[in-house]
Amino acid sequence: MLCAYLGHEDLASLAVALVVVAPCIHAQTYAHPISATAREYAKAHNFSGTVFVARNGTVLDRESFGLANKPFTVQKSPDTRYRVASITKAFTAVLMLQLVQEGKLKLTDTVIAYLPDFTGEGGSAITLHDLLHHTSGLPNPDRGTRTYEEALEKGLPQYEAPQTPSSFVKRFCTGKLTHPVGSAFDYNNCDFIVLGEIISRITGTSYEQALKTRILSPLHMENSGLAHEATSFRGWQTPTFALGASEPLRSDFAMYPENMSAAGAMYSTVDDLNLFGAALFSGQLLNQKSLDEMMTPGLDNYGDGIWVQRYQIAGRKRRVFERYGTSMGANALMTIFPEDGITIILLSNTNETDLGEFRLAIARSAIQQ
Repeated sequence: MLCAYLGHEDLASLAVALVVVAPCIHAQTYAHPISATAREYAKAHNFSGTVFVARNGTVLDRESFGLANKPFTVQKSPDTRYRVASITKAFTAVLMLQLVQEGKLKLTDTVIAYLPDFTGEGGSAITLHDLLHHTSGLPNPDRGTRTYEEALEKGLPQYEAPQTPSSFVKRFCTGKLTHPVGSAFDYNNCDFIVLGEIISRITGTSYEQALKTRILSPLHMENSGLAHEATSFRGWQTPTFALGASEPLRSDFAMYPENMSAAGAMYSTVDDLNLFGAALFSGQLLNQKSLDEMMTPGLDNYGDGIWVQRYQIAGRKRRVFERYGTSMGANALMTIFPEDGITIILLSNTNETDLGEFRLAIARSAIQQ
């Protein structure tokens, strides 16, 4: 039996309840049609990971797939902890907006106002809003390694040796701008690593501690945090990846995940991410003005650390808030359909399954019920 809670006493009074306390369940006891959809898709597309689906506070599916038949893996359960990579950016955006609410910074302020030692071009022109929307024009440290083959050939110097956030910014996020500030969307981890440094300067503590103090501890997200190279504990799922559809799984490249800091160093579980989503949309983390700011799309339909999309499902376009996290074998997706009250969280330790298509298959099943 898999005994786990999906909520906490302190969350019982939320105005918008997206989480409920789950009974002690076995991974194969769900009889809802969504469970059948998830199982069929997981089997057909070689999914290895955990699925969570809820609608208006009712958990419709919460189970894991891919057990001992996978190399490098341990048996999974819904309590398994996965690296969630760039889902971290949504947490960083919330921390920034909390500081705005407290009057400690403004999104129209520039980088140099908070990092006077920033030596890159554009420090006096790039605003915090530009960083949140990936329109800064900062150099992109990942541009030369966009494929696994390139990473094998060239290595990953920005992640293969430990870096503090400050040293990462100095080594990889300074230099000439790649485009005029605010003129183009360019997805760039440097934007959020710089934001993490600003959060650290404003709060007087590390980004990791600010994350724990302001979000993880208040929400009782006890199975979430920043991954480190030495991270290893019960329920930890090591990421693995394949170079192609017919290639075997292999261990991720040697890297220090903490180098990703505010851009992508987090690990979590489906339950913890559901707590975060519930708190975000109930006003527990941000006021309505800040939430509206976060969910207002800019270039490439990107808001503050999150995409705002519309998908044609069941006869009409539906608004969707979503956040992917991918890094070699780390493969994660959190999606919320606000008008339908549906939350879908998919966490995997391989790159074998297209989580976007998996999410849409589940959403169609949920909406049409």
